[in-house]
Amino acid sequence: NAANDGCAPDPGPVQPAASDDSKRDANAIYFGQLALVRSDIALLAQGFDHNGNPVLDIALQPDATKRLEAETLRLLDTDVTISLGSTTLISARLIEPITEGKLRLSGRFSVTEVLAMAVQINCALNLSAEQLDSPTLARKLPCDPDKAR
Repeated sequence: NAANDGCAPDPGPVQPAASDDSKRDANAIYFGQLALVRSDIALLAQGFDHNGNPVLDIALQPDATKRLEAETLRLLDTDVTISLGSTTLISARLIEPITEGKLRLSGRFSVTEVLAMAVQINCALNLSAEQLDSPTLARKLPCDPDKAR
């Protein structure tokens, strides 16, 4: 939510990002211009916000946390896109720096939509079981590596 992650959600359907982003690495999550790769991710978790709405939480490793904080300071008070490669996951107004290294993808998403985003991220970044919140989530995120690459 906006108080915890620094972004006020502006959810919409998942869509291709702007054409100038077409050269982005398909195996990275982008926060603005910051690329986050597999080794930057500490934990991917599906959950619910304080209103009971489905969310996808991405916790970062310490080095990535510092890079994210620097990027949020640079982009403060602007609209920021979080994307997987050139595919937009969510766009939001950045209202405060993100200092805790936690991204929350939230909005008017269904449980199925949040799970679909988790599958996309898991497949693109080839996350390990230790990077997934629980064995239950790991079983929900099947990935055919040949299709993800």
